[in-house]
Amino acid sequence: MRVSVDREKIEGYPAVKTNCISPVEIGANKFSALMWRIDIKDKFNDPNLMRHLHDLSALEQQIKNNDFINAVKYSFELDKGRCGSNKELSLGNFAAITLQKLKENAEYAKEYKRFVDAMSYASDDETIRFSDALISYEKIVTFVRSELD
Repeated sequence: MRVSVDREKIEGYPAVKTNCISPVEIGANKFSALMWRIDIKDKFNDPNLMRHLHDLSALEQQIKNNDFINAVKYSFELDKGRCGSNKELSLGNFAAITLQKLKENAEYAKEYKRFVDAMSYASDDETIRFSDALISYEKIVTFVRSELD
Protein backbone atom coordinates (compact mmCIF):
# COMPACT_ATOMS: atom_id res chain seq x y z
CA MET A 1 0.00 0.00 0.00
CA ARG A 2 1.37 3.42 -0.86
CA VAL A 3 0.44 6.57 1.00
CA SER A 4 1.12 9.99 -0.45
CA VAL A 5 1.21 13.06 1.72
CA ASP A 6 1.23 16.33 -0.17
CA ARG A 7 2.89 18.44 2.51
CA GLU A 8 3.84 21.05 -0.07
CA LYS A 9 0.25 22.19 -0.33
CA ILE A 10 -0.14 22.07 3.43
CA GLU A 11 3.17 23.33 4.77
CA GLY A 12 5.34 24.27 1.79
CA TYR A 13 7.35 21.00 1.85
CA PRO A 14 7.83 18.64 -1.10
CA ALA A 15 5.44 15.66 -1.41
CA VAL A 16 6.52 12.54 0.49
CA LYS A 17 5.60 8.96 -0.42
CA THR A 18 6.08 6.07 1.96
CA ASN A 19 5.25 2.39 2.04
CA CYS A 20 2.83 1.21 4.70
CA ILE A 21 1.70 -2.23 5.74
CA SER A 22 -1.98 -2.76 5.10
CA PRO A 23 -4.37 -3.18 8.04
CA VAL A 24 -5.30 -6.59 6.60
CA GLU A 25 -1.70 -7.81 6.78
CA ILE A 26 -1.23 -6.39 10.27
CA GLY A 27 -4.49 -7.98 11.40
CA ALA A 28 -3.56 -11.38 9.94
CA ASN A 29 -0.17 -11.35 11.66
CA LYS A 30 -1.75 -10.35 14.98
CA PHE A 31 -4.50 -12.97 14.65
CA SER A 32 -1.94 -15.74 14.12
CA ALA A 33 0.44 -14.40 16.78
CA LEU A 34 -2.31 -14.25 19.37
CA MET A 35 -3.14 -17.92 18.78
CA TRP A 36 0.35 -19.34 19.08
CA ARG A 37 1.33 -17.04 21.95
CA ILE A 38 -1.76 -18.02 23.96
CA ASP A 39 -0.96 -21.67 23.23
CA ILE A 40 2.56 -21.44 24.67
CA LYS A 41 1.78 -18.99 27.47
CA ASP A 42 2.65 -21.52 30.18
CA LYS A 43 6.10 -22.01 28.59
CA PHE A 44 6.89 -18.40 27.67
CA ASN A 45 5.30 -15.40 29.36
CA ASP A 46 4.76 -12.39 27.10
CA PRO A 47 3.46 -9.49 29.20
CA ASN A 48 2.50 -7.58 26.05
CA LEU A 49 0.52 -10.46 24.54
CA MET A 50 -2.72 -8.55 24.92
CA ARG A 51 -1.57 -5.94 22.39
CA HIS A 52 -2.68 -8.34 19.67
CA LEU A 53 -6.20 -8.65 21.09
CA HIS A 54 -6.44 -4.88 21.52
CA ASP A 55 -5.22 -4.12 18.01
CA LEU A 56 -7.48 -6.74 16.41
CA SER A 57 -10.44 -5.07 18.06
CA ALA A 58 -9.36 -1.70 16.67
CA LEU A 59 -8.95 -3.24 13.20
CA GLU A 60 -12.08 -5.41 13.18
CA GLN A 61 -14.12 -3.40 10.66
CA GLN A 62 -11.20 -3.07 8.25
CA ILE A 63 -10.12 -6.70 8.15
CA LYS A 64 -13.19 -8.87 7.74
CA ASN A 65 -12.74 -9.57 4.02
CA ASN A 66 -11.30 -12.19 1.66
CA ASP A 67 -7.83 -10.63 1.64
CA PHE A 68 -7.73 -11.07 5.42
CA ILE A 69 -8.66 -14.75 5.12
CA ASN A 70 -5.83 -15.34 2.63
CA ALA A 71 -3.37 -13.42 4.79
CA VAL A 72 -4.43 -15.31 7.93
CA LYS A 73 -3.95 -18.64 6.17
CA TYR A 74 -0.48 -17.56 5.08
CA SER A 75 0.53 -16.27 8.54
CA PHE A 76 -0.91 -19.34 10.23
CA GLU A 77 1.13 -21.67 8.00
CA LEU A 78 4.31 -19.72 8.74
CA ASP A 79 3.61 -19.72 12.49
CA LYS A 80 2.64 -23.41 12.84
CA GLY A 81 4.73 -24.89 15.63
CA ARG A 82 6.40 -21.58 16.47
CA CYS A 83 8.12 -21.72 19.87
CA GLY A 84 6.58 -25.15 20.45
CA SER A 85 2.98 -24.17 19.73
CA ASN A 86 0.58 -26.87 18.59
CA LYS A 87 1.15 -27.62 14.91
CA GLU A 88 -1.55 -30.26 14.62
CA LEU A 89 -4.61 -28.02 14.94
CA SER A 90 -6.45 -26.54 12.00
CA LEU A 91 -6.75 -22.77 11.74
CA GLY A 92 -10.45 -22.81 12.65
CA ASN A 93 -9.96 -25.07 15.67
CA PHE A 94 -6.92 -23.14 16.89
CA ALA A 95 -8.90 -19.87 16.72
CA ALA A 96 -11.82 -21.41 18.63
CA ILE A 97 -9.53 -22.81 21.33
CA THR A 98 -7.80 -19.44 21.70
CA LEU A 99 -11.16 -17.71 22.09
CA GLN A 100 -12.20 -20.22 24.75
CA LYS A 101 -8.96 -19.71 26.69
CA LEU A 102 -9.41 -15.93 26.59
CA LYS A 103 -12.97 -16.27 27.90
CA GLU A 104 -12.19 -18.77 30.66
CA ASN A 105 -8.96 -17.44 32.17
CA ALA A 106 -9.59 -14.26 34.19
CA GLU A 107 -5.86 -13.55 34.16
CA TYR A 108 -6.13 -12.39 30.54
CA ALA A 109 -8.55 -9.61 31.51
CA LYS A 110 -6.05 -8.42 34.13
CA GLU A 111 -3.15 -8.55 31.67
CA TYR A 112 -5.23 -6.70 29.10
CA LYS A 113 -6.05 -3.93 31.57
CA ARG A 114 -2.38 -3.60 32.56
CA PHE A 115 -1.39 -3.36 28.91
CA VAL A 116 -4.05 -0.80 27.97
CA ASP A 117 -3.45 1.31 31.09
CA ALA A 118 0.27 1.42 30.34
CA MET A 119 0.21 1.80 26.57
CA SER A 120 -2.98 3.50 25.42
CA TYR A 121 -3.28 7.24 25.03
CA ALA A 122 -7.01 7.03 24.35
CA SER A 123 -9.39 8.84 26.64
CA ASP A 124 -11.42 6.69 29.02
CA ASP A 125 -14.48 6.80 26.77
CA GLU A 126 -12.39 5.77 23.73
CA THR A 127 -10.44 2.97 25.42
CA ILE A 128 -11.20 -0.51 24.14
CA ARG A 129 -12.21 -2.58 27.18
CA PHE A 130 -11.32 -6.26 27.45
CA SER A 131 -14.96 -7.29 27.13
CA ASP A 132 -15.29 -5.28 23.90
CA ALA A 133 -12.01 -6.65 22.53
CA LEU A 134 -13.21 -10.16 23.30
CA ILE A 135 -16.48 -9.54 21.44
CA SER A 136 -14.52 -8.24 18.45
CA TYR A 137 -12.20 -11.24 18.54
CA GLU A 138 -15.18 -13.59 18.68
CA LYS A 139 -16.67 -11.88 15.61
CA ILE A 140 -13.37 -12.21 13.76
CA VAL A 141 -13.07 -15.89 14.74
CA THR A 142 -16.64 -16.51 13.58
CA PHE A 143 -15.86 -14.76 10.28
CA VAL A 144 -12.65 -16.76 9.76
CA ARG A 145 -14.31 -20.07 10.57
CA SER A 146 -17.27 -19.33 8.27
CA GLU A 147 -14.89 -18.59 5.39
CA LEU A 148 -12.93 -21.81 5.95
CA ASP A 149 -15.97 -24.09 5.68
